[in-house]
Amino acid sequence: MDNENLTPTPVPSGPEATPGWQPPTSPTPVPPPITTTSTPSIPTGTTGGSLDHRDKVFAALSYVSFLFIVPLIGRRKESEVMFNAKQGMVLFVAEVIVWFVLFVLEMLLIGRFSGLGTTIFYGIAGIFWLIPLIFSLMGIYYVFQGKHWVMPIIGKIAQKLKL
Repeated sequence: MDNENLTPTPVPSGPEATPGWQPPTSPTPVPPPITTTSTPSIPTGTTGGSLDHRDKVFAALSYVSFLFIVPLIGRRKESEVMFNAKQGMVLFVAEVIVWFVLFVLEMLLIGRFSGLGTTIFYGIAGIFWLIPLIFSLMGIYYVFQGKHWVMPIIGKIAQKLKL
């Protein structure tokens, strides 16, 4: 006997074992992968074009105290950077007004009250200092997220400014 005759023949399994089965004539087309481009969400109705990294840095500088001047001078043609610079400028002016009012109140009230009165005053003053700080941090956050954020009250004033 030959060794060739001893080799077993494979038994079909799966769909090939079904009577009348035929292999597909052409492969099934695979749809192309779905690609989505994320656009920055704009919480308020104006356009928020995408900024490159350099413009984001300039826009973020708008919210760091008096550094709003840097984007006002260096990036006047970028409307989104200018909006953030104007918003940062209004925020800075509001900080200066709060500082002045708190300074005057401190001079008037601290001499008259002591102990618990000064503690309450400094606690309230601390809250008034936290509000601009939180707005500044939120402005920087939204700039780097690529979102156009209009601050309550401050943003409305900034939108009306013509520079």
